[in-house]
Amino acid sequence: THVVEDLFNGTTNPVGETIKINKEPFRVIGVMKERGTVAFQNQDDQIFIPILSAQKLMLGINHLSFIRAKIAPGTNVDYAIEAIKSVLRDQHNISDSKDDDFTVRSSAAALDTLNSVTTALNYFLGLVAAISLLVGGIGIMNIMLVSVTESTKEIGLRKAVGATNSDISRHFLTQTIALTLTGGVIGILSGVMVSLLVSVVANLLGYKWDFVVSFIAILMALFFTILVALAFGWYPSKKAAGLNPIEALRHE
Repeated sequence: THVVEDLFNGTTNPVGETIKINKEPFRVIGVMKERGTVAFQNQDDQIFIPILSAQKLMLGINHLSFIRAKIAPGTNVDYAIEAIKSVLRDQHNISDSKDDDFTVRSSAAALDTLNSVTTALNYFLGLVAAISLLVGGIGIMNIMLVSVTESTKEIGLRKAVGATNSDISRHFLTQTIALTLTGGVIGILSGVMVSLLVSVVANLLGYKWDFVVSFIAILMALFFTILVALAFGWYPSKKAAGLNPIEALRHE
């Protein structure tokens, strides 16, 4: 929520009013434009006071612990960082960069770090997904092998009346694809519902979290579902197609 609503219940114009911070009175001279949540922090839940007042009345220091600088568009970021470091070394009487008692970072460096973390996370999630597909595929293959065993007599009967090996193989492959697609659709719907729930909860907490469902992601999920079905359904279907009809009819 906006800090104005918390302090004045939204019924009073805060400009000109007085508030107390650590028992020190401050007069409100303006209200910032709403910005929402940025980097998981509510920008509308902040109060700005003069820097000297913050140093003397709030913190009891005479130095700055953090500075946020904005460079002009088109300026070389690396050059600006080195210029800032040079000024700080002069202010701190430092002659050797190894003795720096400060750090200077750019948003680009932070973004590179975030991208590295995101890339590593994507690889990890991809590995988890691959293991899940392998485990799921083995489970599907076992289910279909059991289905072939239980349908042995039926397979022998169908072959006896003229069904070819291809007919039997297609039958079990189609069965495998139908089974796998059912699980895939359930998984997609579950993922969409979880994403929607996360979006609703995040927005209730004050974060701007859009609910987006990628059509390409859904197509890829269905593609890999069918691929797993074909890969792990091939052996059971070939086993079914290779049954001897006479032996199959004798099966109990």
